[in-house]
Amino acid sequence: MRLAFTLMAFLTAGAALAANGETAPRADASYYVNSFDGADLKFSRFKCVALVFPVNSASNESVRRVDKAVRLWRDCFARFSARFDAALPVGKGIPEDVIKVMSAADLAKAKAAMESVYVQIAADATMQNEQVRQGYDKWLAATRSYSNNSVLSGATEASKRSFKNDETVVQPELPGGRKH
Repeated sequence: MRLAFTLMAFLTAGAALAANGETAPRADASYYVNSFDGADLKFSRFKCVALVFPVNSASNESVRRVDKAVRLWRDCFARFSARFDAALPVGKGIPEDVIKVMSAADLAKAKAAMESVYVQIAADATMQNEQVRQGYDKWLAATRSYSNNSVLSGATEASKRSFKNDETVVQPELPGGRKH
C-alpha cells in the first residue's frame, strides 16, 4: 500500500512539473537534436511573390510594372536575409534553458543538425534569387533588343544596380567562423 501511495505521489508530482513546463527544456533539447526543421527561417515563410517576367516590355508602363515587381521581390528577399543572418551563428537560436539541460554531445549534434538545415535553406533561397536574377537579365536583354532602348527609362536602373551590386550572400557560419 505504501509503495502504491509513493508511486502515485511521484507520478502526480511529475504531472505537476510537466504542467508547469519543468520538463519542457528536455523535450525542446530533443527537438533541436532530432527534429529541427528551421521552419521559421525558410524562404517560403516570407511569401515572396514569384516573378514571371514577360518576354519583353514594349512600353514604359510595362517596364515600370516589372521594375516595381522586382523591387518588391528584392525587398522580400532582404527581409529573409536579415532574419536568416540574425539566426547565425548556428545554434544561436537554442534557448539558454534548453542548452543547460543538453550534454556537450547533444549540443554538438543539435548544431550539426541545424547547420545541415541552414545550408539547405540558404541553398534554396540562393537558387530562387538566381532564378529571379536570370529572369530579369533575360527580360532586360529582350526588352532592349525589342525597343532599341527607347522604351527603357530610368525605372529599371534601381533594379539593375540592385542585382549588379548584389552582395547578399546567405551562408551559415560553420564552426570555427568559416563560411560554407
